[in-house]
Amino acid sequence: MNKSKLLFNAITVLMLALMGLAAVFYFLHGISSSGEKGVSLNGPWKLTENGNVHDNISLSDFSFGRQLKQNEEITIEGVLPKDLPEQSTVMVLNYLSAVDIEVNGKNIYSYGHDLLRQGKMLGSGYHFAELPASPGGSRIIVTFTPGEDNAFSGIPTIYVYDSGSVYVEFSSSQFWNLFIGVFLFSFGAIISLISVFMMFRKDRYIRMLYVGLFSLLISLWIMMTTKSAQILISDIGYSTQMEYITLFSAIIPFCLLLLNIRGNGDDRVNRILIWVNVALTAAFDIIATGLHFAGVIHISQTLNIFHIICIVVLVTFLITAFRGKREKTHSARLLNIAVLTLFIFGALDLLRFNVHKYLLPTTAFLESSVLPFGALLFIMILFLSTLSYYYELVLEDAKNESLKQSAYTDPVTGLFNRAYCEKRFQVLSADKDNDFILIAMDLNGLKKTNDTFGHSVGDELIRRYASVIEKLFDGVGECVRMGGDEFCVISEGGNAQAVEDALKKLPEKENKNSVGIPSPLSSAYGVARSTEFNGDEREERAKGRLYAEFIYSLADERMYRMKKDMQEGL
Repeated sequence: MNKSKLLFNAITVLMLALMGLAAVFYFLHGISSSGEKGVSLNGPWKLTENGNVHDNISLSDFSFGRQLKQNEEITIEGVLPKDLPEQSTVMVLNYLSAVDIEVNGKNIYSYGHDLLRQGKMLGSGYHFAELPASPGGSRIIVTFTPGEDNAFSGIPTIYVYDSGSVYVEFSSSQFWNLFIGVFLFSFGAIISLISVFMMFRKDRYIRMLYVGLFSLLISLWIMMTTKSAQILISDIGYSTQMEYITLFSAIIPFCLLLLNIRGNGDDRVNRILIWVNVALTAAFDIIATGLHFAGVIHISQTLNIFHIICIVVLVTFLITAFRGKREKTHSARLLNIAVLTLFIFGALDLLRFNVHKYLLPTTAFLESSVLPFGALLFIMILFLSTLSYYYELVLEDAKNESLKQSAYTDPVTGLFNRAYCEKRFQVLSADKDNDFILIAMDLNGLKKTNDTFGHSVGDELIRRYASVIEKLFDGVGECVRMGGDEFCVISEGGNAQAVEDALKKLPEKENKNSVGIPSPLSSAYGVARSTEFNGDEREERAKGRLYAEFIYSLADERMYRMKKDMQEGL
């Protein structure tokens, strides 16, 4: 099986596996969606911040109107509905802050104060706290302590669920985010493995590796940023760190992909521009991550710098696109569409993020990121672009192979030609220990047939003879038409007996294939073997020629001797 076929078979298996995964997720989603829904605690709340008290507020309508400071306390106080289940769990979403929950004056949940005292970054995610039995009508107080300036600008709506179904309902609400994340992770992992395997054969498959790595990193970021990873990872501090690290790292394989596509041509400026981007993104990722783990700065505080780097990468992409030759291939067009799709969704999400954080923090639909869907669409189009690229390579390889075959193929008989024979002679002569047999063959009566019956009949004679020796020496040696009425058979030395047996059958096969043509098939041949002379004699006999050429000349002499004997016997 050739490499291209292996690649496409592997991709077919991948797509079937992912379709099966989608079916499983859909089934599980149907099961998980059958539970009871949560109770929304949107208000009324009493909110205290910076010495100011706000009564009877709705969380969905309230905005702080200022940047919160690190370590200041924001408290909301309210009464739980009376019709809550006997066993209930409250679910609170918050960002980069410590969280405390009290019910009737008793603390039932606390997160993040140790990390806050140590100066470490706090996690963003959902906090689950089981309420006391029969919590209906109880007074609840939730306190948020930001771990850094401007950690959040509004408080998302709080929900209460039946304790028996809270995690099922949470999983159901995160279904599509988790599905996209797992889908892209599986896709990226399989594509990366396939590309690594294929790279051992040819380095052109590194492009697919970059697509796979980008998909892997983006899938992890999607699961972390949408908090769907909490289904699998309970440590929100760890998942928040991973959210930033995977996002910052994902741009590196994208830049390397851009380098592979547009940085390998003759345009030196393009190559320098893209290499600068690769270096810039890698340096930023290393420095931001290093400073975070060294405790110098929280990685979340470098997000604005990352946004600037993304803009630089986009500008570089556009510059290299306009500077380069007009891209006419399907793969190049699909790449442009993929990148345009990603940056449109990225720009929309960047706009959504900043509008929600600074202008409209109470707008519910702005809470959900559109980037996961943009990333899914981008990677699928990018994958199609990569498939199209490899399809173009397969066509190019087939074209080159066809040209190569035609260069070494005799057009009349379909056998190898003299150019191929000369190439084989070089290989056979490279090692003094090579044991090979050469048979020089000459088709009798070709000139007379051409003169008497015309070249079309002569060509038919040549074709019939070629068919005879090709079948006769199948598995024994390679048949070559040297030109005109001359033929050659190249065989390994271990086939000496098979060569002898084939030559014994030659006259019989010639007679059987002479039916229907005016001139019967007949030929003379001469056989020579490389082992007829030892190592010292070989160089002396060859006299500056390839040793295989000398052996062929020896076989040719013996062929003419046989031809002379045949003529004298007539």
